[in-house]
Amino acid sequence: MESFFQCLEKRYQNCPTFFTDSLQYGCQLTHNLSLNKKRRPVLIFVHDDNSIQNININPIGIIDYLLEDFNVCPFDITSQSDQQILRVMWNELFNAPFLTKVTIRNCPLLFGACDFLKNTGFDWPIILEISQYLTLNDMINTFSTKIISVLSEFQIKVHVSDPSYAFMNMINQKLHPRQIASVQFNTDYLERRKDIHSWPIFRCVQNLTFINPSGSLDLDNFPYYFPSSTNLLFRFDTEVQSNSFDNILHRFPSTITRLTITTTVPVEFCRSQTTPNTTIEYFRLDISRLVSCPMDPSMNSYISELLLASVEFISKLPNVHSVYFIVNKLIIERLLDIKRWVYVVEKCSQLKKVTMKVSGDMSPNNPLTQTKLQIQEALSTSRQEFQFQVIFS
Repeated sequence: MESFFQCLEKRYQNCPTFFTDSLQYGCQLTHNLSLNKKRRPVLIFVHDDNSIQNININPIGIIDYLLEDFNVCPFDITSQSDQQILRVMWNELFNAPFLTKVTIRNCPLLFGACDFLKNTGFDWPIILEISQYLTLNDMINTFSTKIISVLSEFQIKVHVSDPSYAFMNMINQKLHPRQIASVQFNTDYLERRKDIHSWPIFRCVQNLTFINPSGSLDLDNFPYYFPSSTNLLFRFDTEVQSNSFDNILHRFPSTITRLTITTTVPVEFCRSQTTPNTTIEYFRLDISRLVSCPMDPSMNSYISELLLASVEFISKLPNVHSVYFIVNKLIIERLLDIKRWVYVVEKCSQLKKVTMKVSGDMSPNNPLTQTKLQIQEALSTSRQEFQFQVIFS
């Protein structure tokens, strides 16, 4: 436990102080008014270093907010042995199996070990504040199904992950269609489902996310069930076959105008794409966690060809207006090539802005700063009012 605290302190600034006693003692405090006058319920924070969700979620801010009213117990399940320890502890305390959906892809997770609505005197505004950081699935696990009526009353937007037919049918009946903002699918989950053709239609969902999509992913039916979907996001954290993503690209729903790809592994996303996509107006590529290693020639080769691959892909999006890259300092120098970007501007007549966000600082004397200025000048010459930005953070 102590080593886990040290790890979080290194990763996050102003890391909060977690509940350091055992989970069993924390649960006892919840029901013992003499020891716990504030009746603090127990929240469990589950962390996995390998989760791709760590890119987009910083749980520390919300945990710091919760510490005033909760005992937050952290658990690290990065290793198999840590996962087994938590399963055994959970079974001993609650005489029930630990949540089977706690996987690498789901973390970080935050949920209650006790009945929040029974053991706290919290007002609903506080409960709803917490809910902003959870999927609807996690809200129900934390607060029970009673949360649904409150979400409906306050018209709170929700995000759904890997829903079953029964779950989707239930929320379709109890929530207003405008409240369901996004749905996320793991591809292995989709491939196991046999009831997809029985789903209700969600007319207001705009965001669809697919985790590790395979070449067999069929997007043809999704416009029917999600007719208003405009934003498509793919996340990869496992090895991708060379032609799998290309197969998906050919079946993009015509409603999609925004495409995001987030990956920690090489993705060949333009190897054989020949048919232009005329609906995509915004393209975002997050490769900030790709790391070039001298001992990995395949990764080095991929990064060295990344700009060419990206340019070829973007050139197949003739109506794209904006391109946004998120990269690290090891990659940015491979992406600053004047001729390649001039080629993109010539191919994409609607393109108005290219932004590259780089993690880390750069001194004004760095050679890349001068290269950036040269690209900006060359592109503005080709097309007036064109913006090429490199942002360091």
